Amino acid sequence: MERIFISYKRADGEKVYKLIDKIEKTLGVKCWYDLDGIETAAQFMSKICSAIDNAEVVLFMHSSAHLGINYDNDWTVKELNYAHMTKKRVVLVKLDDAPLKNLFLMEYGTRNNIDSRDFRQWDKLMNDLRGWLNLGTSKNSVYSKAELEDIHKKGEEFYDKKQYAEAVKLFRKAAEQGYANAQNSLGWMYENGYGVTKDYGEAVRWYRKAAEQGNVSAQYNLGYMYLNGYGVTKDYGEAVKWYRKAAEQGNATAQYNLGYLYANGYGVTEDYGEAVRWYRKAAEQGYVAAQYKLGIMYQYGYGVTKDYGEAVRWYRKAAEQGNASAQNSLGYMYRNGYGVTKDYGEAGRWYRKAVEQGNAAAQYNMGVMYENGYGVEMDLTKARYWYQKAADQGFEEAKKALARL
Repeated sequence: MERIFISYKRADGEKVYKLIDKIEKTLGVKCWYDLDGIETAAQFMSKICSAIDNAEVVLFMHSSAHLGINYDNDWTVKELNYAHMTKKRVVLVKLDDAPLKNLFLMEYGTRNNIDSRDFRQWDKLMNDLRGWLNLGTSKNSVYSKAELEDIHKKGEEFYDKKQYAEAVKLFRKAAEQGYANAQNSLGWMYENGYGVTKDYGEAVRWYRKAAEQGNVSAQYNLGYMYLNGYGVTKDYGEAVKWYRKAAEQGNATAQYNLGYLYANGYGVTEDYGEAVRWYRKAAEQGYVAAQYKLGIMYQYGYGVTKDYGEAVRWYRKAAEQGNASAQNSLGYMYRNGYGVTKDYGEAGRWYRKAVEQGNAAAQYNMGVMYENGYGVEMDLTKARYWYQKAADQGFEEAKKALARL
């Protein structure tokens, strides 16, 4: 039996049919609506009145199609009048911005009307219908996927404006309906204390909900929490597990971190070959830290055949993206002629890029250049200057060089 009667203008059919589909999928009940059109009083009595009698709630879909109607002859007005006469619960649902006039304004101008385009009002209507139809308090989502995406997007807009408290409200609304992206976003807010008190335990709880649905960002974030012991006991094995899930979905950061764990034997047996495999996957996506690490693996032959040319190739990719360690390493390769023709000028150029970012190894290497006159005029004063800069950052070789000079 159809428990909800839908009153609407035929001109609004396309909009109304979509809303009916949402109602039926959300509540699991059937709606009655006329597809044929009413032309006679007999039809009205046999079809419409019977359907209203059987329904428990009447939804009157109001739009610009109701402007200028003849209130004495309009079938939707007759439906409303019959619904009131039989004491049915009636709710006016706005389809557009058409103003309420005359009978509609008098009956619904201040109560029992909702805008179908406002997700908050639609949410309230769905919850009200649950109560009116005694459908219980099911926690199944009262939103469609598109609506949840919209709620989450609005939350992201508040986040971008640093209106964190408002963002949290919307993230939570969608998260509690099981929307994985919002669960991950809510976890992020708890991890960082944006709009809420920082709470790693809550962050982990929401990350886990999203991760278990296959959300790749949440899987990475959960791995990170286990790696660092935030909100959970530090567990490299669990970190590996969640990083792997994210890495297998193509997350470059997770691929890099998984490579790092294999390279160092954290949570897995040390395996340079596996480290190289995961570094390469991330590096090929342009992940700069992985490009630098892959350069190291080729320079020293860890997990691959030593290949200075490949080392230079990957160092250059990372260096050109501004990675200071890669810039220093590329300078080192040019200074020594590893994988490239020896070129002190190029070595100095890349060292300078790295020292501009405060890289201690590059500062030491600039000292070496000046001490030995590699591509520059020998200058022990400048050599001491750069050695001191590196030593101040704790670079041991620089300390030894200062002691020697």
